[in-house]
Amino acid sequence: MHVIYRFSYFLFSFYLFNRSVNEVICHGIPDLRPLRNGDIVNVDVTVFYKGFHADLNETYLVGECDEESKKLLNCAYNALQKAIELCKPGTLYKQIGNAITKYVESRNMSVVKTYCGHGIGDLFHCNPNVPHYSNNKAIGSMKVK
Repeated sequence: MHVIYRFSYFLFSFYLFNRSVNEVICHGIPDLRPLRNGDIVNVDVTVFYKGFHADLNETYLVGECDEESKKLLNCAYNALQKAIELCKPGTLYKQIGNAITKYVESRNMSVVKTYCGHGIGDLFHCNPNVPHYSNNKAIGSMKVK
């Protein structure tokens, strides 16, 4: 884990990088294992800036990967795009999971229910929780502040 402190607008900002390889879905702890041809690696970046916590991640294929790995990443990316298309004031948070699940299951894949999307705020991983799966009990709707 790499932590970089820098002075910015009178607040300390920090950046945290996590690396998750292959079966580790997210929030992996970097280690000395070199990446190998065919690995799938998820990079998770966390930022604290002007009093707000935010994070994002992106998944990459390393070198030449098998077709199943390419299919998985393509499905995940397209499911994300389906969810983003719904993002506008008035959309119920629980609708996001319905759209993701519908798309993913139509490709004979499944959604991991362990993790969810979340808000950006003065607390890390704050509300709203945005589950990635259907028939969830997410509360609230999107709005502009």
